[in-house]
Amino acid sequence: MEFMNNPRVTVCMPVYNRVEHLRETIDSILGQTFTDFELLIIDDGSTEDLSEILGQYDDFRMSVFRNEANMGIARARNRGLKLAKGEYIAWMDSDDISLPHRLESQVAFMDSHPEIDLCGTWLETFGDKKSAWKLPVEHGDIFAGMLFECMLYQSTVIMRKKNIFRLNGFYDDKFLTASDYEYWVRLGLAGAKFSNIGEVCFKYRLHDKQISRIKKAENRKYSDGIRTALLKSLGINFSEHEFGLHMILKSGHPSGKKTVEEVSAWIDKIRVANRGRQVFSEEALDRAIGRKWFQLCRNSSSAGLGIWKVYHENSAAESVKLSMNQKVKFFAKCLLSVNSKRDLLRFKN
Repeated sequence: MEFMNNPRVTVCMPVYNRVEHLRETIDSILGQTFTDFELLIIDDGSTEDLSEILGQYDDFRMSVFRNEANMGIARARNRGLKLAKGEYIAWMDSDDISLPHRLESQVAFMDSHPEIDLCGTWLETFGDKKSAWKLPVEHGDIFAGMLFECMLYQSTVIMRKKNIFRLNGFYDDKFLTASDYEYWVRLGLAGAKFSNIGEVCFKYRLHDKQISRIKKAENRKYSDGIRTALLKSLGINFSEHEFGLHMILKSGHPSGKKTVEEVSAWIDKIRVANRGRQVFSEEALDRAIGRKWFQLCRNSSSAGLGIWKVYHENSAAESVKLSMNQKVKFFAKCLLSVNSKRDLLRFKN
């Protein structure tokens, strides 16, 4: 049996070893409630024998392509892009699980939102740790959030093929462990529109063999390069010290009052630059920064009431609506860190 016409969706699954999880991953795709798809498995020169598992499938929708040598994830994905016949291209990693309704939900969303070029979904983690990842759903919030970290999870994404190809959308293998992050940023700067569906459609396996864990330092280096490029797109000239302040804002690492004040000045510099270039929606940028600003100041509350004052002096505080409980806890932590009456007098002044 073959497709009468091209399938609506091409699911691309690069594979490099991970044989112990492969069957469960493939079954999660072949068991989708939406059935008009092809599954392209790109065996990227695996050193483990995958034939025993792959040979057990007799489904006309599934095809296997093998790279004779390991080319790396970016090149494997690019091969999938070139082979894809579908109107949409959906991604899948070889050790994760797509919930049965994933493709049905994403195709329905893309069909009803022609302005969106690609969308991901919320997800749940399993394995070493169970948690829910609820990423921003609107384009502006997703793209502005990229200033700090990747806001689309690669293996949940479905893309409108013709629009992505029009934007010359191929992965850059120079970024190795962060090629997906670089890809989304480059597409966003070229005008692509993003979304995340606000429902869990995917299960992401956490384990100690993940590249992001094994090559953590390398991934940080490439991700820093992407953040640097995005800041430069705003026309900002910044020092190594200022980039360090950006990373403190990203991480929310507890800091002293002087450092928090410097971060406040850095925030103002970003917002002024964006006002001139309009790379990001101003409202979405304020929300992305505001969330990080609150986390940093809350985590730095041990520095005393001066942090409470610095937090409110920056207008980024106005972009995040805190609950009364959050306000009380934040103020109480600052207050409990006051060491003397002199600190209270300085706060009042």
